[in-house]
Amino acid sequence: MILKVAILNVKPEKASTFERDFQTTGQYISSIEGYIRHTLNKCTEVTNQYILLVEWTTVEVVYSELSELLLGFGLRGCKPR
Repeated sequence: MILKVAILNVKPEKASTFERDFQTTGQYISSIEGYIRHTLNKCTEVTNQYILLVEWTTVEVVYSELSELLLGFGLRGCKPR
């Protein structure tokens, strides 16, 4: 199992839209080959910051698919290090 952690800094004006639309995004993520499960947590210490944890069986398609989708919300810090 591979655990990917993304710290998502959402633009303040998009935070409510992000939370609402992430339900659909979660359905999309779960359809990607190799997906096991995910959780999205809102940071209590930093406004408009979220932590996305996604468990995968492999890492081949994770960032190419997921980064494009999340960048539409003005997120930074989604690229692998």
